[in-house]
Amino acid sequence: MEGFMLYTAQYPAIKTMTQEQKGDLLDALYAYAIDGAQISAEADPMVQMAFAFIRDAIDRAQGKYEAKCERNRQTALKREQKKREAQTYTNVHEHDADNAAEHEREGKAQTCTNVCRKARTCTNVVK
Repeated sequence: MEGFMLYTAQYPAIKTMTQEQKGDLLDALYAYAIDGAQISAEADPMVQMAFAFIRDAIDRAQGKYEAKCERNRQTALKREQKKREAQTYTNVHEHDADNAAEHEREGKAQTCTNVCRKARTCTNVVK
């Protein structure tokens, strides 16, 4: 995880802790955020209690963040797919290779239809 947040609403529960307890709590929170390490069973009970409720807040925020990232990823994939579909062009030639020389000898114009699959279908006739 990239980081974690501490909220002012959490402060009343930890403000009565000693500086050493607060330091232990902060170390435990960083270890959890970096490695997922749980607090030691030998840790001060007050530090364990504070760690537990702050860890839960971290986990909830991380879950929301991951869900948002997944929604954004799906949105980006859909947008890219629509962009690719909009750029797909189909060129349809109304003559085949065997008849091309015959068309030229007879003076017939070659017709080429470009169908663009963007917003609307458009037909360009080249003569």
